[in-house]
Amino acid sequence: MKLYVICGHGNGDPGSSGGGETESDLVRRLAKRMKALGGASVEVLDTSKNWYAQGLVNSALKKKVGRNPVVELHLDAANGSARGGHVIIDADLSADANDKALADYISKKFPGRSEKLVKRNNLANLNRAQAQGINYRLLECCFIDNKGDRETIIADMDEVAAGILAAFGIGRGKAVGKWKRNDRGWWYDNGDGTWPKNRWLKLDAWYWFDSNGYAAQSCCLKIAGKWYAFGPDCRMLTSVEVNKNGDLAL
Repeated sequence: MKLYVICGHGNGDPGSSGGGETESDLVRRLAKRMKALGGASVEVLDTSKNWYAQGLVNSALKKKVGRNPVVELHLDAANGSARGGHVIIDADLSADANDKALADYISKKFPGRSEKLVKRNNLANLNRAQAQGINYRLLECCFIDNKGDRETIIADMDEVAAGILAAFGIGRGKAVGKWKRNDRGWWYDNGDGTWPKNRWLKLDAWYWFDSNGYAAQSCCLKIAGKWYAFGPDCRMLTSVEVNKNGDLAL
C-alpha cells in the first residue's frame, strides 16, 4: 500500500493563518516529514499546485492512485479560541479503518472538537473524489490561529507525521512509547500514533485504560467482575488504606 498526500491551498493561496504562519506552508512542511518518515510508502503529490482550485482531484488522479488511500492536509481557523483536529469524509460513504484510526489519533493529539469524524457533502474535493471512486479523506489537523494548537504542531511535527502514517499502517515497529497528558487525563502514546484502549498495560506497574484511552486515576473500578484501585499516578494499587471517613485513601 502507498499513501498519497495532497497539501491544501498553495499556488498563491496561503489558506488560513495565525502567529505568522500560513496553512499552505505548515501542511507542506508536515507532508515533507511524512515522506521522510514513510519513505517509499508515501508519495506527496505536486506541492506547487492548488488541488482544489485547479480541479486536480479527477480521473487522472484516480488512474495514478488506484485503490490506495489519499489524505488531504489542512489546518482550520476560527476565532483563536477554537481548537482540535478531525477527519472529514464524504456524506455518502462509511468511514473505513484508516478514517477511524486517523480520527482517533488526531482527536487525541489535538482535542477540542465536538466530533472527531465528520461527514459532509459540500466540499469540492470530497465530492470529486467520491465521483471518481478515490479512497480520500480530508484531515483538519488543528487550528492554526489557536496558539496552543499551532505551537504543538510545529514542535511535534515528526510525532504528528508519524501518527498520521500509523493510521494507515505505515512505520509501525519502530516506536518508543511515552506518557502524555491533556485536559482530560493521562494516556500512553505507543509512539506509532496508537494507544491502549479498554485494556490493561504492564509498564513499571499495571495500568488500566478506558474505552477512550485514558488511564484510570484516583479511583476504584470494577473490571471483568473484580474491583481494582488506582492511585493519583495511575498505577494499580496492590494494597489500599481506609481513611477516617471509611473511604479508600487514593
